[in-house]
Amino acid sequence: SPFAIHRDLQYMMQSKVGIVRTGQELEEAIAAFPSFWARVSKCQVVGSRQFNPGWHMAHDLKSMLVASEAAARCALQR
Repeated sequence: SPFAIHRDLQYMMQSKVGIVRTGQELEEAIAAFPSFWARVSKCQVVGSRQFNPGWHMAHDLKSMLVASEAAARCALQR
């Protein structure tokens, strides 16, 4: 479900890449991204795009992952 992936990504970003973070937490977050990418590649939504929030969420997840991973990597570099 795209909503489950979104929920897990949101939780991971808030707990490991939030305002207060450590290098170890950032490394753990970065290590988790390959599994998120694998889950997104297998994500499927039934139905058309009209009035289907799951369809839109499934397409938005790729952009969310790119932005989230970039934020985690940049924070670790700083």
